[in-house]
Amino acid sequence: MDIREYNQKFQAMKKSLPADPSLNMSKWVEAYRGLAQSVADVTFFSQELPILKRMRSGGPDDPVVTDPYMKRGVVVLRRFEKIFTHYFFQNIFIDYSALADELWCMKNCYESGIKTTKNPLEAANACRLAAQCGHVEAQYETGLFYETEEPPMQSYDLALSYYEKAADAGHVDAMYRTAMMYYHFGKGSQTVAWLKKAADAGHSDAEGALGICCDIGFGMTKNSEKAVAWYEKAAEKNDPFALLRLGMCYYYGDGVEEDKDQAAAYWKEAAENGSEEAEELLEYVL
Repeated sequence: MDIREYNQKFQAMKKSLPADPSLNMSKWVEAYRGLAQSVADVTFFSQELPILKRMRSGGPDDPVVTDPYMKRGVVVLRRFEKIFTHYFFQNIFIDYSALADELWCMKNCYESGIKTTKNPLEAANACRLAAQCGHVEAQYETGLFYETEEPPMQSYDLALSYYEKAADAGHVDAMYRTAMMYYHFGKGSQTVAWLKKAADAGHSDAEGALGICCDIGFGMTKNSEKAVAWYEKAAEKNDPFALLRLGMCYYYGDGVEEDKDQAAAYWKEAAENGSEEAEELLEYVL
């Protein structure tokens, strides 16, 4: 069964189903599951996935890994996307881990121009599909894509969704970005919760951000002493922001005893680690 036959059969079966899927979801699930399974068994996973796998092992003269193959690869992605967009397709037993790895491989090829011409949009598309298949790094990078793209592609809601999936799987940078998304939405308790998870895993930016939350009372009770403690944790990793903030705490006696010499020492260390603001403060106090 090819994709055209799949569409024809699906359209025919839709006529016998309730117009509103919510009226009898079990019938819709059964119909989609059967159709998707037949396509997966007969077409996609039996014919297309082995071709994807040859990409990593084929030599430079192998026609499968030349540019015409990549054109076919785009078709493969499009076919897969048509099927995968039906959310209950995820309930079918498929080796998503293997498929995710192949899509991630294709993403890297498009991104770096390996065996094909660089194509950032197709790289992003392959990355997103890998993310939907559960590839943790792809979920994180897809979150970055939606956070940093220019409108109309930019979507903080989608960014948070992908970040949180990766964070739930233990991706530490994703934990921090999840916290920053919640901060963007003004959700104090969620921000602090994810910052603590990232900080517990040793993420210096999260430790510094927790210091700020303690300083200003965002998502928690304002506590200057705890802020200093978090800054110190990050400063142990030579985090320039934390060193800068520690200097300010000592300069103004906020959470610690005032000590301008110690403040200058922290600012000097922050400047050595790339903080331009610390350099400016040193010029002011020295």
